[in-house]
Amino acid sequence: MVSPMLLILLIYLNAKRGTDDLHDALHEKARSLNLQLTIMTFAGVGIFLMADAGWYFALGHALIKGRYF
Repeated sequence: MVSPMLLILLIYLNAKRGTDDLHDALHEKARSLNLQLTIMTFAGVGIFLMADAGWYFALGHALIKGRYF
């Protein structure tokens, strides 16, 4: 009569032990994805700003015409 409850307890403890590894793995994946997205964002903005500066130098007006230009 006690063995089903003991089995449930063992399954619970085993599953809880696995979530610590899962939590660390997900945390590392999120950190890696954050780094990659930051690098891609900075690179994309830098490329756009270089293209905008070249366009302004060549043609005399910016790519995006706003109210400040």
